[in-house]
Amino acid sequence: MHKFIKVLSICNVLKDILIKVNEDELKSLGLTKGMMYLVSEKEQIELLEKFHNHEKKVEMGGSGTNMMRTMALLGQKVSQAGMVGNDIYGEMCINRINELGIVNNIKKSEVGSTGTSLILLTPDGERTMNTCLGVSRFYTVKDIPDNDIANSEYLLVTGYQWDTDNQIEAVNHAIRVARHNNTKVVLDISDPFCVERHKETFWNIIEEFVDVLFCNRKESYFLTGKNIQESLDILSEICNIVVIKNGSEGSYIRNRNKQIKIESNKVNVVDTTAAGDMYAGGFMYGLTKNLSLEVCGKIASFCAELVIQNVGATLPNNLKELVENKFSLKTLC
Repeated sequence: MHKFIKVLSICNVLKDILIKVNEDELKSLGLTKGMMYLVSEKEQIELLEKFHNHEKKVEMGGSGTNMMRTMALLGQKVSQAGMVGNDIYGEMCINRINELGIVNNIKKSEVGSTGTSLILLTPDGERTMNTCLGVSRFYTVKDIPDNDIANSEYLLVTGYQWDTDNQIEAVNHAIRVARHNNTKVVLDISDPFCVERHKETFWNIIEEFVDVLFCNRKESYFLTGKNIQESLDILSEICNIVVIKNGSEGSYIRNRNKQIKIESNKVNVVDTTAAGDMYAGGFMYGLTKNLSLEVCGKIASFCAELVIQNVGATLPNNLKELVENKFSLKTLC
């Protein structure tokens, strides 16, 4: 069967609010730099009040959404599923999805607000996320786009989906639909916080369903208890492709036949928000173009390097042209 969607992502669709803070301000909150924290609406309002004099930047967010934005800018047909509120930020997200030509599978809840990630950005470019999921918590099995999953080459889910029982039920249903229709499953672990809460569940899913696995060094350690090389050895026996990102030290890609190291280039790091997301989006673009794992990794690294040079999850509108010219893809694809 011809599948007209390359990748369908199910993820929390959020609005990002980025605020620059100094090290002492972050330390005063008792937060571990670089982590993601789930907070209540009350806690998030208190944080916003604390930093009310700081400049803020607002844009569409969500891990899977960032990946689909990357792929859409690169010219691939992708789809985003999730839930937003019937508010100005929900409308902003849906409008941006439509502008990018992403197949819209986002549901709108008439009750509650669009989820928000309050991102505290320190001078070293590291981001610490305080996320209030809002109506994303209401996402259920009935919201899953079964037909579009069946018509997708890949289903991409993120570790952030394992929050409420109905979200867990929904994503498990989506994975079963994918498997029944020969749609490959991609899992991005998302955050060490997610592994701490759901390690056993993640292992069960990885062992039974996952074809492509993304994680970073810390996430892979939390998952396996091993270093990068040993994690690659273990996980590549289960998944077809394993990618472990290691920040400025580059990344590792492993299948059952070979292992590749992708070196990172030195760039001016302004904000690491969405670096891993844009990496995964760039990698999946290459994979859906049937490019070699090495080229997939280089495109992925290039996308990540572009996004960290700006505040927020932003990539240039001419990303497709930049990638095609840099990697001579017009002659390859």
